Amino acid sequence: MWQHGEEIRLATRRSRGVLAHLLLSPARSASVESLIDAIYGDTPTKSARNQVHRGVGELRKCGVTIEVHDNVYRLEAADDDVDAYVFLRLCDRARAEADDGDHAAAARTLGEALDLWRGPALAGLDSEAFLAEAVVWNERMLAATEARIDADLALGRHREVIAELQRLTEQHPLREAFCGQLMLALYRSQRGSEALQAFADLEERLRDELGTDPGPALRDLRTRILRQDSVLERARQAPAPAPAGEPAPGPARPPAPVPRQLPARAGVLVGRDAELRRITGVLEDGG
Repeated sequence: MWQHGEEIRLATRRSRGVLAHLLLSPARSASVESLIDAIYGDTPTKSARNQVHRGVGELRKCGVTIEVHDNVYRLEAADDDVDAYVFLRLCDRARAEADDGDHAAAARTLGEALDLWRGPALAGLDSEAFLAEAVVWNERMLAATEARIDADLALGRHREVIAELQRLTEQHPLREAFCGQLMLALYRSQRGSEALQAFADLEERLRDELGTDPGPALRDLRTRILRQDSVLERARQAPAPAPAGEPAPGPARPPAPVPRQLPARAGVLVGRDAELRRITGVLEDGG
């Protein structure tokens, strides 16, 4: 917690658990029973109820306003005082800015939203309920990161995001979106062979760990890189302002459509050994 610009560290697991559960509950309200379930899971100790009461008391001593009525606690906190809800609001605003084509504003807004994060969500709270909630919030953070990088790529900042994307693909080696963004950034930086290697590395990991192949979007991107498709070169950048006294340039004309006449890459046939032997035998016999 932060109060008047100073950090207040909550020393006990019970106070952190009570605060986290109340903040993420509808209307910032929760019964004692739901607090016990969230903090201690299916195996609460005999003193769990007392521990919850003590956690509430510790928060009150730190200046947190918590009311109780009919065995239900309610935390007084405005949305603007909770980083999680400020983050969601900024993500919504950035989405609208991107939809309007203002990628510079979207990148700034998403950067502001991601700056609110200080590590994984709900770190240190290991009950089943908190672990499940953490998955949701961490996924929102990754989605915001993807959207911010999309905005940067739309602004032509491909070289600037390569190092970040290399780190992200190492941390999330099976996440295809980061791999696709890295491939595009590398290709636009005249590093096409590295872009294709990034695809090959992901393809190998997916086959080894999951027995599957990259999705169609990533395969299509690989094909476009192999063809050196001109569509990949287009970074939607804001036009430079016209010199004084000259009319502003009109909207750019869309590129001419590129024919798609090559067949798709043949897939690998797996698990048909008996059928392949029959076919081969027939051909060898001249049938």
